[in-house]
Amino acid sequence: MLDLIVNTEYFFNDPVLEDKRDFQQLIDKDSVYLIGKYLKVLEKIENWNNEVIENLTKDFMKKNQIGFGALIKPVRFVLCGVLNGASIFDIIMIFGKEKTIVRFKNFLLKNKHIEKSE
Repeated sequence: MLDLIVNTEYFFNDPVLEDKRDFQQLIDKDSVYLIGKYLKVLEKIENWNNEVIENLTKDFMKKNQIGFGALIKPVRFVLCGVLNGASIFDIIMIFGKEKTIVRFKNFLLKNKHIEKSE
C-alpha cells in the first residue's frame, strides 16, 4: 500500500525536482529547450486525447531529430519527479491539458537560468 501512495504522489502534488539527484543528470540546457518547444506543441492541441498527443509527440521528435528517451525522460521527470512509471501519454491524459501545461510552465519559470536560446 505504501508503494502505491509513493508511486502516485505526483498525481496529487507537484514534484520537487531540484532536490533530486536525477535533476543533475536529466536537466540541462538542451532538455530545458526541448521542454519549452514541446510545451508549444501541447498548447496548440485542441482535441486532447491519447492518440493525438502521441502522434504529435512522435512528429515533434522526428522534426527535431531526437530519440524517444531524449524527450520522454525529461518530460516524465518534470511532470512526475520520477524516471519510471506508466505510459507518459496516459499520464498526460490523466493530468489533462491545463495541469500538464501548468507543470511545464512552472518548471520553465524556475529554470530560466539554464535555458538555451533559439
